[in-house]
Amino acid sequence: MSSAPSPTPRRVPDAFRTLHRRLVRRRLATWDARLGVALVALCGSVGGFVALQLRLMFDHALHQGGVARTLPILALAWGAVLMIVAALTAERMRARLASPPGPE
Repeated sequence: MSSAPSPTPRRVPDAFRTLHRRLVRRRLATWDARLGVALVALCGSVGGFVALQLRLMFDHALHQGGVARTLPILALAWGAVLMIVAALTAERMRARLASPPGPE
């Protein structure tokens, strides 16, 4: 005697993906235009400042020691960015595991 086939496992992730999209759209719909403009301006100004500072440091290193001196500085900059991102991600995961979100 054969049992009834189980539902296809592909449909469950699709349902979660659809739910996630709807929740993100609902959250973004609650933002007003001023908040969006402020976030874009803040990201642009911080990004511009960091880019300028790194550009000056790389230019100085390039003129002093060439590419061989610039590559370690680039590696250190990427390492610092990755460490910051890892710390922020770890903190967020710790907070989410401490108190998982409830139903919608």
